[in-house]
Amino acid sequence: MLRKVILFVMIGFFSVSCFGQSRVKEGRSPLDELPAHIKHITHFGQRADFSHDGKRILFIEKTFGDVYEVELKTKTIRAMTHHYYHEGYTRALYLVNGDILLSGARQFDANNPMPSRSEKNAELWVLKKDLSAAPVPLGEKCSEGPAVSRRHMRIAWTRSGAFYMANIVYTDGKPELANKKKIFR
Repeated sequence: MLRKVILFVMIGFFSVSCFGQSRVKEGRSPLDELPAHIKHITHFGQRADFSHDGKRILFIEKTFGDVYEVELKTKTIRAMTHHYYHEGYTRALYLVNGDILLSGARQFDANNPMPSRSEKNAELWVLKKDLSAAPVPLGEKCSEGPAVSRRHMRIAWTRSGAFYMANIVYTDGKPELANKKKIFR
């Protein structure tokens, strides 16, 4: 229930920030009149993903932005991708082991951002939960946001009009894809 409430608040906030400008101009915002059981968590962010224990939320600051995590109990926000240079991400999802699956391009052109979102350039990466290094590319392109299993080290993604699924395995501590298969075209 708590997850649904928090997700509702975040969706509401993003909707207000994108579409509620007329009410804000009038001096009122739906955020000013939240019911007692709904709490405002953060003033920025999008594409939230709950940790498997429900205690944290992972999100990107903006499309092609940094990744952050907020601890729900304290509302402490922690930057997850400030310790290395990158071109920004479009998705960040918790894996069942606590590591983070990222989707983003190696290069980004602010004057022409859409190619960075295309399957030609968008890639899948794994960032270790301890943030001890930059993320490792999985060698797979992704045309739309990936999906992550909540029970297994398994992901799914789309490319060239097809859906794929694979397991993430670690060899000498390095993540890689195994058992990749096309599941739908």
